[in-house]
Amino acid sequence: MITKFDKAFWKYELLHNKFYTIALEYKNKNPTFKSNPTIKELADRIYSEYIRKTKGYISSLNEVVCECITCNKKYPRYEIQNWHYHKRADLKYRFMDNNNRPQCYRCNCILWGNYISYTVAIADKLFKGNLKKAIAMYQDKEIKQIKDYEYIEMIEKWYKKIQEVQTTIDKNKQALSL
Repeated sequence: MITKFDKAFWKYELLHNKFYTIALEYKNKNPTFKSNPTIKELADRIYSEYIRKTKGYISSLNEVVCECITCNKKYPRYEIQNWHYHKRADLKYRFMDNNNRPQCYRCNCILWGNYISYTVAIADKLFKGNLKKAIAMYQDKEIKQIKDYEYIEMIEKWYKKIQEVQTTIDKNKQALSL
């Protein structure tokens, strides 16, 4: 039986092999991830992991800790979510680092993103308090489509950065155990 996974990559056999390798490796480390992801689903999953691991810091207990951008509380990586200021449906901003930040469940789901606090926090961090620049950054309504090979390039870049952070954590754990 031919699946969506196979159909999407017939033209790109080399890319298919890279994607399949990354998908398998990711699946082995994350058993809850479904067995036959589309390229967009895998990109979302790995990008969220990338945001949590790179925007966080390594604590004294050697785990990645993230700070919620809106309420400034600290949470372990697995308790935090990747929040999008501009909705995920717009591909132009979906994978933009300035559009994605770690946010706790309370701020993201219960307070529906806590937009006012988030806008102020982004203005402070990225634009030194200039609220107009922060809002203007998202006014462009250009439509963007992402090709399969672009997804694969992005996935590879994020996955390498995730592995670098994990290597640092592993080295720290080994140093502590000696």
